Amino acid sequence: GTAFSTTDADHLLNVPASGMSAFPDAPGDFMAWRRRLAPGLAQPYEFAPRRDYARYLDHTLAEALAAAPGVTLTHVRRTAVAVHRRSGSLELELDDGSGLRGDALVVGTGLPAPSADWAPEALRSSDRFIEDPWRGGALERIAAATGDVLVVGAGLTMVDVVTTIARDHGRTVHAISRSGLLPHRHASAPLDPVVPDTSAWGRDLACLVTRVRHHLALAAELTGDGVDLGLRGLQLHHDDHVGLMLPSDQKSRRAPASSKRALSASQCGR
Repeated sequence: GTAFSTTDADHLLNVPASGMSAFPDAPGDFMAWRRRLAPGLAQPYEFAPRRDYARYLDHTLAEALAAAPGVTLTHVRRTAVAVHRRSGSLELELDDGSGLRGDALVVGTGLPAPSADWAPEALRSSDRFIEDPWRGGALERIAAATGDVLVVGAGLTMVDVVTTIARDHGRTVHAISRSGLLPHRHASAPLDPVVPDTSAWGRDLACLVTRVRHHLALAAELTGDGVDLGLRGLQLHHDDHVGLMLPSDQKSRRAPASSKRALSASQCGR
């Protein structure tokens, strides 16, 4: 993905290394890979360079292909413009007029490109305006320029811009947040996931959405570590309605059923 395309060692993951893995059933896989490369140096709660995670994904894919005789992977760098059904198969039409056929089609487009529709034309046409900071050479342009920088947004990309130009002392970065909020700090030490009690969650989709949102908000309140530990708790938990699993020997913090913020069954029926 775009975030992992950076080659800058100072551009870090926004999740501790122990929470990153290509395999849901092996959450420590990335950490184990890093420790094989740097025994004694890699730590589970460090924020590793994102370029390391890109290397890990490349390595994981190469291993998977090597373990699957007869399976090949071809990376076609074209834009898909249409899909057609052709006598029992699917044909993907590309922007150069060529096509690819297959028995199945998986759409995995990733995140959409950033939009600058909010900016007036005079600003968009300026050579000092960078619409997409992840376009090749964009961050290098920022680093090479002089003067202060205004960033629209206060998330991970803003942190990357600050990190990139922080090596040049005397410059100021102004960040504008659409929500008026800055990113939350992670806890200073590892915390257990917050595993919910789903016995009263019901089977209605709207109900499940309400319950999940409440659980994530409660996890953030309990841990002070955003929603990450709430999400990990959902991943670890097994319930017929959610389809996730909690290992029998997993010792995790559970959200208190008696919390004053707990939803009643009448608010979200079975």
